Amino acid sequence: MERLVSYSWPGNVRELRNVLERMAIVAQQGTILPEHLPKSFGLQADQKHAVALDQVDHNNLLVVEPGKPLSDVEKAYIQLTLKTTNNNKTRAAEILGISTRTLHNRLAEFAAEEKANKIGDQGSGSSRIVF
Repeated sequence: MERLVSYSWPGNVRELRNVLERMAIVAQQGTILPEHLPKSFGLQADQKHAVALDQVDHNNLLVVEPGKPLSDVEKAYIQLTLKTTNNNKTRAAEILGISTRTLHNRLAEFAAEEKANKIGDQGSGSSRIVF
């Protein structure tokens, strides 16, 4: 409780709501404990940078490498949010602060990019992992 109260909440109520929802999801049931806080909670922006974009640890922490294209970060974040909501697109859109229609449009764009990448990779003989 002390960590929550002493935090400055630069994202205001939306950030507080997202942190509490995430903690409830991680806790699953029972009392919400300090270990249910996101690992990055309370860190300054420059401390949140980490090693690789497409890595999600067991606590659903998205790790982002500085310099990655913003579209890759957006895709990974949307996928992580869908994972934490058990693929509930309406709830995921609420958490992301976008409309359900926008979420569906983004997912369609990601699917089209994946399809284009697979078609392009078939002719090159190289393999590529698409998350």
